[in-house]
Amino acid sequence: MIRSMRLLSFIFLLILMLSCNMNRDNSVTNYEDHRIAMVIADLYLTGQILEDVPDSIRDSLRIVYREQLSTIHKVDMDLMEQDIEIVQGKPSRYVSVHKIVRDSIAAYEARYKLRK
Repeated sequence: MIRSMRLLSFIFLLILMLSCNMNRDNSVTNYEDHRIAMVIADLYLTGQILEDVPDSIRDSLRIVYREQLSTIHKVDMDLMEQDIEIVQGKPSRYVSVHKIVRDSIAAYEARYKLRK
């Protein structure tokens, strides 16, 4: 009798824990969408810069750029990468964030052309 009560309690707790996990909002991010967009834009620009860098130093520079982006934007890049994955998994939110990214990159390009 006691054994069956323990088993029943265990199953109940297991179901309760699983249901709590399923109800967790997976769209909550550590950073606001605008900050996520600014980091994505800078990651894109960093990627463009690194395309022309020799393979022998590309990985080292990627690490340095990642640390600099973390400092500049005051973010933890591991958490930011999680946030980017969350945003990418939500199509309407991704479109909104990606628009900010496109506008930001367009502004960078316009400033670059003015300097030439």
